[in-house]
Amino acid sequence: PQNAPSGFATTTTAPSGTPAAAGNAALARYFPHASYNPTELVFRFRTPIWEHLDTLVTLQQAVEHSPLFYQVTSPLDPAGFPISPGELAALHARLGDPRALPPTPPAGMNPILYAQYRELKNLIGPGGHTVVVAASLTAGAPGSTQAMNQVPTIRAFTAHLAARVGATANGVAGEAPASYDVSSASNHDLTHIVPIVILIIGVLLALVLRSVVAPLFLVVSVALSYFAALGLAVIVFMKLDHQSGLIFVLPFMVFLFLLALGEDYNILVMTRIREEAHDLSMREAVVQAIGATGSTVTSA
Repeated sequence: PQNAPSGFATTTTAPSGTPAAAGNAALARYFPHASYNPTELVFRFRTPIWEHLDTLVTLQQAVEHSPLFYQVTSPLDPAGFPISPGELAALHARLGDPRALPPTPPAGMNPILYAQYRELKNLIGPGGHTVVVAASLTAGAPGSTQAMNQVPTIRAFTAHLAARVGATANGVAGEAPASYDVSSASNHDLTHIVPIVILIIGVLLALVLRSVVAPLFLVVSVALSYFAALGLAVIVFMKLDHQSGLIFVLPFMVFLFLLALGEDYNILVMTRIREEAHDLSMREAVVQAIGATGSTVTSA
């Protein structure tokens, strides 16, 4: 499941025939991913971009020529129509900050050109120090596993491009990088928390049972039940139901209930066996303890 995470965002489709499914189909048909669910390359400059607009040409060409992206939206085509650095400079000199402009253009102003320039409020930050280039990913929809796995390459490309154009800082925003970060944190925590908790539970069992061998069997049995349940979830949801992956919280939830509660009830049963063994043979003590506690454990 770590190789096919899912449940982070929008890869799951709505049931067919629902309004949500119809809306998603319309978005996919008439709008590019860069319009309604973009991956954004963010660049921070020491001086306002208005003072070196030729940098925008380098940014746009580099992203357009990269095999990682398609359908690029940059400050040089903010509303789907190309605009030159010279035109952009003239508009800035005339209109000022695009973030402060009203919806209606001034008298005599080309409304399409005005709308293009005003759209820059989404691509150039306050003061002109931050620039955003939005694009679709060739790896697939930004919520897909393929797109998520491409994030390290995208970040490396962005950092290299930032150094090339003299940006002081850079980053990648959007669904794919967010999913990658959540998945990385989830996998990191899982691989560190599980062994530590198993070790602590093993020590507690050794103290309770006053044994070294018995806790090993109990820990292994519950750990096997955890991996078996996780494997069953993969079979049911991914193999049979053809989902793209497991929601990232599922391994933690399975671990919490099967390992933590499983060991709690191991302690309960084994402690009861020890108590019964004071007056009965080991075989009779096991039968008596399971008869007294088995229904509770099975229900839980």
